[in-house]
Amino acid sequence: MWVLTSLEFLVEEGMTWDLSVEQRLKFLELLNSMGVRDVWLAHAIADRVSSCGIPCSLDESGTSLLIDTEIVESIQLGMGEPGIYAPHVLDAVIKVLGLNLQSELSGSGFRFRDLLTQLAMHWQIDRDYT
Repeated sequence: MWVLTSLEFLVEEGMTWDLSVEQRLKFLELLNSMGVRDVWLAHAIADRVSSCGIPCSLDESGTSLLIDTEIVESIQLGMGEPGIYAPHVLDAVIKVLGLNLQSELSGSGFRFRDLLTQLAMHWQIDRDYT
């Protein structure tokens, strides 16, 4: 069942952050495969993130995500349609989880892969995305 929240997002009831190791790994691999050079249509990302057990829904316009309590806006990268940027999804998840993960690396790709590796370590998953 879907519920309309006061933030005008449709949220699937019953979703929690009690993720299995398989769901955590699926989420990490999803973000790694998305990379940092492209943006993705919001509805496609919402479906994929939700399939990992992470509370994720679309706004009414279908252009922004709500990951738990964090809004991830679509952005424009160069030419083409606006979409969801994987590093912003990762940042939202880290923020919602209340983690203090920091990267000293510069460059969006290096920072993204470093934070992805740190999240894997926090979740006790032996993956190095750097």
